[in-house]
Amino acid sequence: MKKLLWIVTLFVLYVTLFAQAGSLDNTFGTNGIAIFQPGIGHDVGSEIVYLADGTLLVCGNTKLTGSTCGMIMKINSDGTQNIAFGNGGIVDFQYGTSTYAYKMEVLPDGKILVCGQTYITTSDSEFYVARFLSDGMPDTSFGVNGYNITSYSIEEEYCYDMVRQEDGKIILVGRTFQGSFSSMLFTRFTADGALDTTFGTDGYTMINESIQDEAILNVGLLNDGTIIGCGHGYVSTPLFADCVRMVKLDTNGMPITTFGNNGVLIPPVFTDVSIPYGMKIVNDEIYLTGYMFNAVNDRVIFLTKLDANGIADPDFGTNGITLFQPSVNDHMNCGYDLMFSPDGFIYVCGVSGFGGFGNPRHSILLRYLMNGQLDLSFNSTGYVITSIGPDFDECNALDMQPDGKIVTTGFEADMSVDNDVYVARYYASTLASNISVDLSEIHFGEVAVGDTATEVFEISNLGTASLTYEVTFPDWISSNVLSGTIAVGRTVVIPVQFTPSAAIYYSGNIEISNNSVNQQLVEIAVDGTGLESTWDPPTNLAVDVHSGLFTWDAPSSGEPTGYDIYLDGILQGSASGLEWQFTGLVNGTTYQAGIRAVYNNGFSALATIGFVYEGPSAADDQLAVIGLQGNYPNPFKTQTTISFKLRSPAETELAIYNLKGQQV
Repeated sequence: MKKLLWIVTLFVLYVTLFAQAGSLDNTFGTNGIAIFQPGIGHDVGSEIVYLADGTLLVCGNTKLTGSTCGMIMKINSDGTQNIAFGNGGIVDFQYGTSTYAYKMEVLPDGKILVCGQTYITTSDSEFYVARFLSDGMPDTSFGVNGYNITSYSIEEEYCYDMVRQEDGKIILVGRTFQGSFSSMLFTRFTADGALDTTFGTDGYTMINESIQDEAILNVGLLNDGTIIGCGHGYVSTPLFADCVRMVKLDTNGMPITTFGNNGVLIPPVFTDVSIPYGMKIVNDEIYLTGYMFNAVNDRVIFLTKLDANGIADPDFGTNGITLFQPSVNDHMNCGYDLMFSPDGFIYVCGVSGFGGFGNPRHSILLRYLMNGQLDLSFNSTGYVITSIGPDFDECNALDMQPDGKIVTTGFEADMSVDNDVYVARYYASTLASNISVDLSEIHFGEVAVGDTATEVFEISNLGTASLTYEVTFPDWISSNVLSGTIAVGRTVVIPVQFTPSAAIYYSGNIEISNNSVNQQLVEIAVDGTGLESTWDPPTNLAVDVHSGLFTWDAPSSGEPTGYDIYLDGILQGSASGLEWQFTGLVNGTTYQAGIRAVYNNGFSALATIGFVYEGPSAADDQLAVIGLQGNYPNPFKTQTTISFKLRSPAETELAIYNLKGQQV
């Protein structure tokens, strides 16, 4: 009997630690899914963001008083609604006759940025951007009472996406109707929510590239600030339908005319009807998902990888693109969002099903390898289809928690009633979910060159066994690789130090791994900017090429407490005076001497001087003593001390003579 009980215990432990990758997390909501009815109808989740405190934010649309309004909800880690947020767990906002919220970003200070469109009248919709405090209340310091609305035309403008630049400015994209057809539209707001009239023409860039409808659905930035928009436009022969368009604007919002056709390109990998709904840019590589027609005109999910010129990577997928259709009976398939995981996978979410009004279609989650092939270790097939609503459902957005679990949101529909928001949580790996990290990003901001800023994060063991961990930092972070063991229920604090060596922007990732199984668990994005020091450096640097004596003058302003001395970039030591003797120099070798002044609250920039060491001169060999300080005490009875100074370290003989010239 005892043996039987032991076997059962082991079986339960095995299931807990090794849940199938791609399976729903039953500790969340009901069997891994939470359903919400924030309003009286047409509830949709459009975006989801994981927060460092373990909660989730979902933005989307709902109806509270008969008209559609934007909404933000906060969800607890167990799938229940966080009623302390906003008004009973929800924030709703109306900026016109109806308002839609499509994209959301949580800023480093915890504020929430949301964009979408609002109808000023029943026939005039405009872009809007709004900012909320972390508790859901409007941030009245942004725009006008927390939001701002464009006024591009008296017709309809639809907003689909946004991206925030390093300077805090916000680019919104979508379409504008000019008569019967729409054109691509970009606009930019300042960090405080005002229309940026320096962008494009009076704050807007409109592109009309085809003879029918066009739109920009996604926007991102290259490393140099170039703006990339992806959407669709009409193609006549041979498609007579929409095809993917890629647009390039400079940092001022003007089309880069050397790219494609006056800044607009149909990437050659798209050879049939196609629309992109999700985009991510990583190191100037552009990843897109959406749908494309196959040979029998079924909509199939595509995933592609383009370079900055719109050319597909031939080693990705098949000739630069991967097409997916679960079965020949699934005629309607589309990818809506994608993300990258720290352990090197690409996740895509969307919809798959028979298609057509009233026919079933359901949420789909796929996992790809970085080469564009489906990862068959995920749910044994590379994808999982989840049937949530009684009639149909769609997955609009996804995010990943630090413990590696995937959260998704969208809507589920009962055609006899209405739509409801759903949030689902999936296991991403077979590794036990026993680690928690309190931060997903670390932003050092601006730090003077040579100065040091320190942040910390915590790793907690939430599992049922000891956790061994290893933390690996980018090479520009002062911290080394750290490792250790965390007991169950305990937390360790990890310091992160940033000492910029140059006035540039630094970015990278801190990787946290379970080193007992050599698997990465969590990744923390970290960045900072080095600023030139405002302190004056030492002046009039000089090195005696024969002796190696390094001298300088004090800075023209400020009162340094000392000086750090470098040789070929390596710290040699600290000096309190105005000279330093280099030793061990090799004749004929070129060196670079460096020095920075040390102040109570910072450092000066590093000043340097190059020199070629020539060794002692003939005169130095004859006269090594360059200073004789006399003797003390004087007069004396039995002994005295004679001090002298050498040009460089050397074996020296001191001879003493009396007044008659006789050696004593």
